[in-house]
Amino acid sequence: MYMEKDTIKGKLQYALRGKTKEFSHFMGFADRKFYLPTLAEFKRYIRIYQITVSPHNPVSGTEGFDCDDFSFVCKGYVSIYNRKLAMKKHSWAVGIIWGNFTWVDEFHATNWVLTKHDGLFLFEPQMGEQGLMRFRECKGNVELVLL
Repeated sequence: MYMEKDTIKGKLQYALRGKTKEFSHFMGFADRKFYLPTLAEFKRYIRIYQITVSPHNPVSGTEGFDCDDFSFVCKGYVSIYNRKLAMKKHSWAVGIIWGNFTWVDEFHATNWVLTKHDGLFLFEPQMGEQGLMRFRECKGNVELVLL
């Protein structure tokens, strides 16, 4: 299923109501139309493109590779997955979001995905399949949403 960006923006604005101040200044969408994967399709992507990180890496615990880096890598891997395997005509509705979430005590970056049948989810890429959570885990104070 494919969906126009304005429809996706509307769904996100509805889900984020009361969690942010102004939508027009922080929400960016690169394309006009996006592919909505099923939840099973997105889980298949997660299994194929797991982002593994060694705890002994010199940049562990620094801003050298933290939450925003994970979210950008995940977004990039979704594009690679589509190009190599899924081959849909439009980018997947998988984006990046900065805000407050229930599983961390500070401002954080993660990914979001709009699925065909099951709606909006958040995805913490460094957690693999266990990182897939309902969008309601977003507490608010969202400053940026990219697709």
